Amino acid sequence: MALVKCKWCEEKVEKESAFVIEKQTKEKLKSGKQKVLRTYLHDKCVDAYFDDKAFKEREQKQLDSLRDTIMEIHGIRPEDFPRHFYQLLQDIRNGNMIGRQRKNYKSGTEYRIIEKAYLLAESDIKWQKLKKSFDTTLGELKYGLAIVRDKLKMARDRDRAEKQARKIAKAGLQKEIAPDANNFKKKDKEDLDITDFLD
Repeated sequence: MALVKCKWCEEKVEKESAFVIEKQTKEKLKSGKQKVLRTYLHDKCVDAYFDDKAFKEREQKQLDSLRDTIMEIHGIRPEDFPRHFYQLLQDIRNGNMIGRQRKNYKSGTEYRIIEKAYLLAESDIKWQKLKKSFDTTLGELKYGLAIVRDKLKMARDRDRAEKQARKIAKAGLQKEIAPDANNFKKKDKEDLDITDFLD
């Protein structure tokens, strides 16, 4: 029996019993067939692998949206966007503090909240662009990021308040759809109640 490496846990798994993900490539083999890349997983690792893949796709979409917002606010073309700036954004996302490194993966502020902070700081950034001249695009972006760092707490608080409002609205909507059972409560009888004798 052939053994292959599990893509998720990196332990050996039997090729016949492994879960296989096949991906067609554009390359062709000498025989003329298309080259196929195969990923092997344990049955227990499949859910974790797909959850991680979905998380990474969601993170990439949020990062792309953030990059588009930054380019719009700063008036930068895509080819002028410095690659080094991605590292600064990822430091915020990973929770790295200025001057200190933390090794926590994706434990900091989410990209969507950083984007909200950029939108909150848009007028301040544009005002500073008019007031100050920058030598490089990276210098301008770093200055804007310093302004955005001050707005992160406000963006987090607004995001928390929006989530709370949605939760309350959802609870209120569910209460309207499914009202509680009969709320009629029978009064407790008093010891000195003479209505029982009147019958």
